[in-house]
Amino acid sequence: MLDILNFIESYQKHHSVFDRKLALIKQLIIYLDKHDFQGHIDNILPILDQHTGYSEFRIMNDCESNNPNLWIEYQYHGKHIRLSPGDIVITMKK
Repeated sequence: MLDILNFIESYQKHHSVFDRKLALIKQLIIYLDKHDFQGHIDNILPILDQHTGYSEFRIMNDCESNNPNLWIEYQYHGKHIRLSPGDIVITMKK
């Protein structure tokens, strides 16, 4: 995979938008190379601005309940995940 990135880097012209996208692709490839994923990408969802001020989006575990009082906020390595407009969520399916 890194061979592909090296080829693209050697072939590219210096363009800031292309450079930013290439840096993102490189980070994703390195992450995917280090982790084993089964299945395929189901959807890539952009977090859009809801025009509610500086609100954050949170990932909740509904604990198989429709009652929001029973829900718990998802944590990754002990930290709550906060999403903002401009972030993306990638869903995977087996």
